[in-house]
Amino acid sequence: MYLSRRTRPLYTIDIMLTPGSKIQSALALFGSGGFLILLAPNNLILAIPMIGEKYLTTDRESNWAMWWHYSATIAVPIYIGAIFGIKNLIGWIKNKKINLPVITSIFVLLMTTFTAFSYYDHPPFPAPLAKIFTRKFWHRDEHLSKIQDVISKIDQKASVATTNSFLPHMSHRKEIYFINSRSIPPADYVVLDVNIGHWPIENEDVVYLVQKLQSDPQYQSIHDDQGFYVFKKKEL
Repeated sequence: MYLSRRTRPLYTIDIMLTPGSKIQSALALFGSGGFLILLAPNNLILAIPMIGEKYLTTDRESNWAMWWHYSATIAVPIYIGAIFGIKNLIGWIKNKKINLPVITSIFVLLMTTFTAFSYYDHPPFPAPLAKIFTRKFWHRDEHLSKIQDVISKIDQKASVATTNSFLPHMSHRKEIYFINSRSIPPADYVVLDVNIGHWPIENEDVVYLVQKLQSDPQYQSIHDDQGFYVFKKKEL
C-alpha cells in the first residue's frame, strides 16, 4: 500500500533537518540555554508545538533563521527547562563543596553570550546583539535623517498611511494606516520609500502606489527626493 509523504514519519524528520541551517539554528537555540533542558526533558513537552511550527516548514527560511522573532516563544521553555535542569543536576550531585547553581548559571550566561556573538555576520544567522559593537550600527544614515526630518513636519493631528518600516515611528499618532496591499488607505498623508523594506508588499507594489498617487487628483506630492515620497490629500 502506498503511503503519502504526510503519513511517513521519516519524511517529517527529513523536513525538520533540511536544509542544514535548521540544525545550526536548533543548536544555537538550545545551546544558548547550555542544553540544560535535556536534564529536565519533561519541559521539552512545552516546546514541542513551537519546535514543530518553527522547523516543519520548507519554504519560509524566516521561520528558522536566527534573527527573526520566531525563536522568542521557544526561548521561554528552553530557559525554564534550564532552571529545572540545574535543579536536577544539584539533586544528582551530592558534593556540597561545588556551588553548582553559580557554576551552571555562569555556564548558561557564557553560552548565551557565545551564541549571540559567534553567529554574527554568518548568514543566515547574523546575531543582532553583536551589531551594537560595530561602527555601522551607531552611524546615522543620511537618507533616514532626511526622512525623519520630513515626517516630523507632518501635522501631528493628521492621519498617515505608510509601510511597516515607518509605521513604528508614527505609532504615537492617533490615526495611522498600515499599507499592506496595492490599495491606498483613506489617510491625510501617504508616506512611501522605495529604498527601504516594506513587507508584506513587494518593491514593485510600492512603485505602483507611487505612480498611482502621482496621477490621483485627490493627492498632491509635497516631497519627492531619492525615492522617498510624501503625498498629501487635497482639501475639498
